[in-house]
Amino acid sequence: MRNFIIVAGATMLGLLSGACSTIVEGTDQPVTIITQPAGAICTLERGGTSVAVVNPTPGTVQIDKSQDNIAILCSREEHQDSHAVLSSTFQSTTFGNILLGGFIGVAIDASSGAMNKYPDSITIVLVPESFESEVARDAFFDSRIVAVEREHDMAVDSAKASTRCKKDPEHPDCVGLLAELDAARDAEIATFERQRAAALVQ
Repeated sequence: MRNFIIVAGATMLGLLSGACSTIVEGTDQPVTIITQPAGAICTLERGGTSVAVVNPTPGTVQIDKSQDNIAILCSREEHQDSHAVLSSTFQSTTFGNILLGGFIGVAIDASSGAMNKYPDSITIVLVPESFESEVARDAFFDSRIVAVEREHDMAVDSAKASTRCKKDPEHPDCVGLLAELDAARDAEIATFERQRAAALVQ
């Protein structure tokens, strides 16, 4: 019982610390949307309601903080539409920008107390509708997959170095986080493979 009280107290202290941080930092924040290549139109929606439009990219918009994720749709002439999810770091078992622009920065120490915060920026790769040759197409997608693998490995290393995982690598939160990172990598690679299949060769 005593241990439970200690754990509960520590948990509440963490939540209160995060709440104070949120109050100090305000209820909204700037988010920069970057696309490769630039010049895209990106719409941001949360709960089916538009919250911002960036036209053209790159651009920065002011977003109200929330525990809800934001869906991003980017379009550009001669490129396939690209979808992404801007995740809120309020959720203690997830890391915010896993699917949106890379894994870098997702391994945040759980003791930081950050709440209701989106990544400061995200980079979304726009896939051309067509390529000059199969070699050019495969080189493009293969390079993207290598980048995803590299970012995944860096995120895993950062996660393992976090307070939670260093203290107890077998803790469900740590094991779950690593599983989420693996799943995010697999999902992003699967998306690139679908886009590879949809891309035309001139």
